[in-house]
Amino acid sequence: MKTLEELRKEIDQIDEELHNLLVRRIEIGQEVAKAKKLNSGFNLRPGREAQILKRLVLRNTPPLSATSIYRIWREILSANLNQQTPIKSAAYLPERYYYTIAKDYSGSSSKISEFASSREVLDQVTNGLAHIGMVPGFWDGTDGEWWSDFAESSRKSGVKVVSIVPMIKSEGVTRSLAIIAKQKPEETGDDTSLFAIKGEVDKNFGCVIKLGPHCLWKLVLVDGYEEILQVPEGVEYICLGNFANLIPNS
Repeated sequence: MKTLEELRKEIDQIDEELHNLLVRRIEIGQEVAKAKKLNSGFNLRPGREAQILKRLVLRNTPPLSATSIYRIWREILSANLNQQTPIKSAAYLPERYYYTIAKDYSGSSSKISEFASSREVLDQVTNGLAHIGMVPGFWDGTDGEWWSDFAESSRKSGVKVVSIVPMIKSEGVTRSLAIIAKQKPEETGDDTSLFAIKGEVDKNFGCVIKLGPHCLWKLVLVDGYEEILQVPEGVEYICLGNFANLIPNS
């Protein structure tokens, strides 16, 4: 049986190996950034991040919790991205709980600029003053009229929902943030698509979220990565984005 001192030395050695690997990961990330510039690729890769997180969470076994894996790698992914391009984040966080979600997503490497409304966040992203925006999720019921306005704005500006966070299912979590960006969302292989529709549809059409009596638009959630929606004649629709489905926490 190893002595306490021997076990501590082994832990120190593992810590150094982990640190060396993290440094190498950052170096590879910088090489990726150069390749992106040559190939005119996206700097933001929410789909790629979702695939990484899902793979690691699903391969995890106790005693390390899936939530710990998620939070550790979210910090790593954020640090890596900020080495490529310092990310500017604009956020509307009406409750402290939303701030916790935002920090978990963006990590300690990113600065979050807070604004007094979702509309101000949208303006920041639309005008290129922020790379991403974070606003309360559409099923939180905080501002249905804003999501109706977002539908109109998305069609004109190209701002889309590219992710919903937190991405891991956690007991008792009832709040979420929608991540919006002025880019096309990525397909991950396990996605949900978000549409706004104007008009009446059959009750079996899909998951329909009504935004309130004064809103002309309703939101529709569709399984899979879709950009085109089959709607009845006379019904108008806009694709508002696509995002990876929640990762099971088991």
